[in-house]
Amino acid sequence: TLLRHTHGSELRSSRDRLTLTLFRRSGWRPDLWYNAAMNIVERVLVAGDSHGDLRYMERLFDVAVEKNCDALYVVGDFGFWPRPEELNAIPEFIRECSEYAENTDVDLYWLDGNHENHDRLLFDYVYPWFLFHAMAGVFPGPFIPITDRVSYAWRGSQWSWNGKRFMAVGGAYSVDKGRRVKYVSWWPEEEMTYGEAGRILEGTRPGVDVMLAH
Repeated sequence: TLLRHTHGSELRSSRDRLTLTLFRRSGWRPDLWYNAAMNIVERVLVAGDSHGDLRYMERLFDVAVEKNCDALYVVGDFGFWPRPEELNAIPEFIRECSEYAENTDVDLYWLDGNHENHDRLLFDYVYPWFLFHAMAGVFPGPFIPITDRVSYAWRGSQWSWNGKRFMAVGGAYSVDKGRRVKYVSWWPEEEMTYGEAGRILEGTRPGVDVMLAH
């Protein structure tokens, strides 16, 4: 509640303090990131900027099947824009994508771009995910499950697919924010904080083969 009524640099500072506390309580160390998950993925299709377009997503799943991919990864501007009536509910766009994933047996992963509802993403998924693991004293995995087949890769998360080390670096700066409404169609949280950048740099010390970013 406090963070929802904090703005600008104060908000970013509060965000850093909160996430750093949750990281520490979950036993975070840079060398643990690489071993956070060992998913069996031999081939992945990487795409971007779906912007909530279901026809585009359906085509991506078709291409993933044609190319014998195990996973589809959308690198930002995925289309996480829950409607007001979808409060405390999985957005329809993600439910539809999950159905595509189930029907094609291709798991969907995504990281955030600048055109997402960052407020809902943070408070509905990211903070609860880290809080749960911090209370349990267990380091969180790199993917936050939205459904059984759709997962969000938080900023700085790191994992291994087929022997290659991956890292997700979400967020970006909206060049069109002058035409948008703050906390309605764009959020300051779209930009990476110094704290997030620092953790990402620490996480790259063990070595990263592929960095996925918006």
